[in-house]
Amino acid sequence: MTIGFGIVGAGRMGQVHTGNVRMRTDATVRAVFDERREAAERLSGDAAVMRSVEELVSRKDVDVVVVATPAETHAAVVDMAIEAGKAILCEKPFERDLVAARQSAERVRKKSIACMLAFNRRFDASFSALHRQLQQGEIGAPELVFLTSRDPAVPPLDYVARSGGLFRDMMVHDFDVARWLVGEEFEEVYATGACYAEPEIAALGFVDTALVVLKSVSGVTVTINNAMRATYGYDQRVEVHCAAGKLELGNRFDTSVSRADGDGIRREPPQGFFIERYREAYVAELAYFIQCLVKGELPAPGADDGVQALRLGEAAQESYETGLPVKVSRI
Repeated sequence: MTIGFGIVGAGRMGQVHTGNVRMRTDATVRAVFDERREAAERLSGDAAVMRSVEELVSRKDVDVVVVATPAETHAAVVDMAIEAGKAILCEKPFERDLVAARQSAERVRKKSIACMLAFNRRFDASFSALHRQLQQGEIGAPELVFLTSRDPAVPPLDYVARSGGLFRDMMVHDFDVARWLVGEEFEEVYATGACYAEPEIAALGFVDTALVVLKSVSGVTVTINNAMRATYGYDQRVEVHCAAGKLELGNRFDTSVSRADGDGIRREPPQGFFIERYREAYVAELAYFIQCLVKGELPAPGADDGVQALRLGEAAQESYETGLPVKVSRI
């Protein structure tokens, strides 16, 4: 069986998913849509270029809709795919609005749609190994978790304005990783932040640098720090402190070579950005998703995971605005 994919959005993530589908023998790209028709044509290859999302999801040879459009458009595309009964692979965040996200997740459940959120870090070999070792419990349950995620450069202001801000967009990856590693939900969120790299972001009511503290229902404390600017490269690190030891996940480098001389010890910076750092994770993510489709299983992380990550993002934004901890049950 060859699974037909329809790609909605011909930007950076649409290109990643299209390339990965084309590497497989059990899947093919049937159709592409982007509001910028020239971008869709560049990406399409031998796939059809559609005039609308509605036209794409209505094709009988499209089994999966990949949602790789800007965050504020996710809700409309997801809902059209659900209505058409198509499987869905959706980039984060699930949707910009929490109410809409919950409604879509409910429709996914009712129709038993295979809907997967592209939280790619779960499929990275190092993150997977860390999670597996935690599950084995040989050094006890997690007590303190520290997540660092810093981008090499601030995105364009128009992107930040559309994204809903750092807590709802960039940090949703870390919220998902926190839930996945700890294995339970969080009851309280405290957030603080500022604009250091791009002062104009403050006018949008957002931050470019932030610290969030999460408290789980059993008392596990997770600290997340995000920055939109890290001049030394893409910074992705994890430390999990447990009763009988700790687990650490470090940055990836193109090579392990360091140089020592009279001027000191130097090495190359971490890999440039998420496309390089998580290249293999995107491949593994797609392979898992296709495996679920073939077996008739519902993939994880799913729509509800997308809702929970966005819920924590909403709580963090409220905490930043009020300066007070926020109970997640209120969100």
